[in-house]
Amino acid sequence: PVERSKYVWRTDGTAAGTVQLNADALTSQNIAGATARGNRIYWLDGTSILYVSDGTAAGTKKVISNLSQAGELYSYKGAAWFQARPPAALYDAEPWRSDGTAANTARALDVYPGSGSSSPFSYFELNGYLYFFGSNSAGKHLFRYLGDMTFNGSVAGGRWRDSANWNSGMPPGVTDTAYLPAGLVADIGGARAYAGLLQLQPGASVSLPAPTDTLFIGRGIGGGSNSGPGIIALGGSGADTVRIVAPLTAGNLHASGTVALGAGLTVGGTLDLAAGARVVSNEHNLTLSGAASTITGAGPSSYIVTNGTGSLVIESVGPGGRTGTVVFPIGTPAFYNPATIANSGSIDAFRARVQPGVNPGYAGEAPTGSNFVGNVVNSTWMLGEGTAGGSDVSIGLQWSGAQELAGFNRAQSQVGHYRNGAWQLGTAGAATGTDPYTRTEGGFTSFSPFSVFTGNGVLGGTPVSSLQQGGGIVVRQSGAVVRFELRAPLAKARLQVLALNGQVLASSEYRNQRQLQQLLPPVAGLYLLVLTDGEKLLYSGRHLAH
Repeated sequence: PVERSKYVWRTDGTAAGTVQLNADALTSQNIAGATARGNRIYWLDGTSILYVSDGTAAGTKKVISNLSQAGELYSYKGAAWFQARPPAALYDAEPWRSDGTAANTARALDVYPGSGSSSPFSYFELNGYLYFFGSNSAGKHLFRYLGDMTFNGSVAGGRWRDSANWNSGMPPGVTDTAYLPAGLVADIGGARAYAGLLQLQPGASVSLPAPTDTLFIGRGIGGGSNSGPGIIALGGSGADTVRIVAPLTAGNLHASGTVALGAGLTVGGTLDLAAGARVVSNEHNLTLSGAASTITGAGPSSYIVTNGTGSLVIESVGPGGRTGTVVFPIGTPAFYNPATIANSGSIDAFRARVQPGVNPGYAGEAPTGSNFVGNVVNSTWMLGEGTAGGSDVSIGLQWSGAQELAGFNRAQSQVGHYRNGAWQLGTAGAATGTDPYTRTEGGFTSFSPFSVFTGNGVLGGTPVSSLQQGGGIVVRQSGAVVRFELRAPLAKARLQVLALNGQVLASSEYRNQRQLQQLLPPVAGLYLLVLTDGEKLLYSGRHLAH
């Protein structure tokens, strides 16, 4: 008979949902003791090769291939436990453990000290503890493993890799929840360290004294701080989301996959984003502290997703700190919309977030009224400063062509700034770039919502900036009189005249009328006319009184 290659498959009961997991053919006729926990499954190819899978081909890998007489496989707290012995050894079969990485696949316990074999079997879990049967010099017994991954620092130097520094009798792996009590410092110097969820109590710290020192976090981290030039790698165990579960102050971070903020994150060194990595802010701020911290690797697929009220905060922007153009690599879940700030005024911290849609009004940063449907880039950038006053800022906003609503003309685009109850539009000009596009304007000394609009040509021979929603409005200016002709009468319209500083100079209400007119103030200058229907903005334009 012809011997055919064998593979491990996964199915959801449909042909489309039946997929091959491992790329390499199995070397043995037997799959020994497949065991699953959560979104992980382990299996042994014979007695020497250990696999781990998350149920996808991309998430299936061969962990190690030189085990000796491995068997009795069981999953406990996301890690694989099994019986094995050292390569080429005839005895010394003891409990081994793997977290799905080769670096953390090793003997876990020496139940029968020396070269004797405890030969553990029948692993099972009860009330959170791992039990197994095995032998020591006194005979066969039932053993219980506590699995308490609390750092105790009992060994001088407080090294992470010293087993005696952990109540569990071994350092944690990327599937384990580890605890660092208040006041303790865990030194990772000279080695790699791992944890699934690392919870640091206030005052606890991780030391990474060398640039090559790395702490890999599989699911989450929070509380305390870290020191040294080493790196905390978020997402080191695969594509699972890593969560910041408590306020964290970090030096250097590397993010792969998704990092979700459940608390504030402060970075004093470098936040490096791998391809496809995203930090999702939710309702919390990501802060780059000081003047030297930075984000690297940001781009259209790797950026800070400001999906809630959380912002990217960058400190020390301006003379004496970060000079020149400072990039805020932010975006919505669908689009990369970075903002840039160049501050020639007083040094300050600035924050930025972006959200889909542009509205006629805002209460603080909460939108009011229906979204605009035309003549605007369909995103609002919320920009702010730490200390009000003293800033003199040039702002750049970037967008994709897919975000331009009907009627928007990027050749006549303007940065709009919402303040004093109305959108105030800057000078019309051409956007730069070729999808993505950028519009930059300067001279901003106050901050609130910003977006990018299109002006509507010439009124009465005077260039004006205007915004129309849905069309159906004809605006004409003759001298100091501005006339509006509507497609249909409005039940209740309000027409306001504002100074460019936002002060309301005149306000009139019209009921069931199609034709409106407004007399501009007698003092020559530019004025802002705003026409609304309830909270719905119909027109916002600047008009010149001669």
